[in-house]
Amino acid sequence: ALFGAFSAGKSSFANALIGETLLPVSPNPTTAAINLIKPADGDHPHGTVIVHVKEETVLLDDVNRSLSMFGEQGKSFSECLARIAKVMKPMSGPSGAEKTHLAFLKAFKEGFETFSDRLGNTIQTNLAEFPDFVAKEEKSCFVEMIEVYYDCELTRKGITLVDTPGADSINTRHTGVAFDYIKNSDAILFVTYYNHAFSKADREFLIQLGRVKESFEMDKMFFIINAVDLANTDEEREEVLEYVKSELIRYGIRNPSLYPVSSLLGLKEKLKNNDGEQSGLKTFESRFY
Repeated sequence: ALFGAFSAGKSSFANALIGETLLPVSPNPTTAAINLIKPADGDHPHGTVIVHVKEETVLLDDVNRSLSMFGEQGKSFSECLARIAKVMKPMSGPSGAEKTHLAFLKAFKEGFETFSDRLGNTIQTNLAEFPDFVAKEEKSCFVEMIEVYYDCELTRKGITLVDTPGADSINTRHTGVAFDYIKNSDAILFVTYYNHAFSKADREFLIQLGRVKESFEMDKMFFIINAVDLANTDEEREEVLEYVKSELIRYGIRNPSLYPVSSLLGLKEKLKNNDGEQSGLKTFESRFY
């Protein structure tokens, strides 16, 4: 399970791990779907993409969760659409959370006609259309999960990479989904961004993570600090690493395995077949594999 506190840092790290630019970044954590990068096989050749569209009840719950931010609810999609038209009227200074929920409701309204007869179904597509289902909100808000069959060094080892919604998602269901994968995964990669402080959601998730960590037979948690190339000096870099380590310990993660990396440099190294250590990715991969 690849679990991230910051969607851009998480997706770019996954791309560096794969060695190619594959995972796009969703601008809205509410619409974050589960992305599985899986080994290609006889039934699913390289480049096959299977999109699982949300069930009607799941989508209705998601829409009502966002509507509840504005004191509205709907028993059906037609009722919800009427409520959305009401809340979409100009608001005076909506809060950050309200803006995120409004973005989700707007995306749902724009895409509903296209997806209304596809709820609960699967759509087979390809790598060219895959980014639209992740990053275009009028499509991504209807997506529950995407399976991408991809042939690369990582998947040839039999590894499936699961990109779960981050702790910053405003959809509480996502945290439960992430934990379901964490309990059954062979390795957990928690990705945070160099200049991204832990949010309240991050802290609550880490506390839960600390409680289950000791139950694992071996330490399978890797804590990645992405974009360390943003550091102006070595001293600044070390200060950030020390801060992250102290925060993890404070939230119950004892002896955290911390890996500072630059996904930007890591991807460049792989594309140029360069074994350089600038990115820090080689150190992580050695321990991971």
